[in-house]
Amino acid sequence: TSTIYEAAVLRDLFQGLVMQDAKANVIPGAAESWTVSDDGTVYTFKLRKDGVWSDGAPVTADDFVYAFHRLEDPATGAEYA
Repeated sequence: TSTIYEAAVLRDLFQGLVMQDAKANVIPGAAESWTVSDDGTVYTFKLRKDGVWSDGAPVTADDFVYAFHRLEDPATGAEYA
């Protein structure tokens, strides 16, 4: 995406590890909980056991690792990475 409008649609279509409630507080999404290291550099997420894709296949940690690696890859040209 390259506009706020597109980002809003994607946010409504897809669930991230965390989401925001109506008051913009961070709440669980695909992750049921998470911890942050004391120095704030390592986030560890515990995925919900009932997380599935639209086809019923389980969502895995590898799915999120792949997505973040793809997002950060300069070849994808993700403007808001």
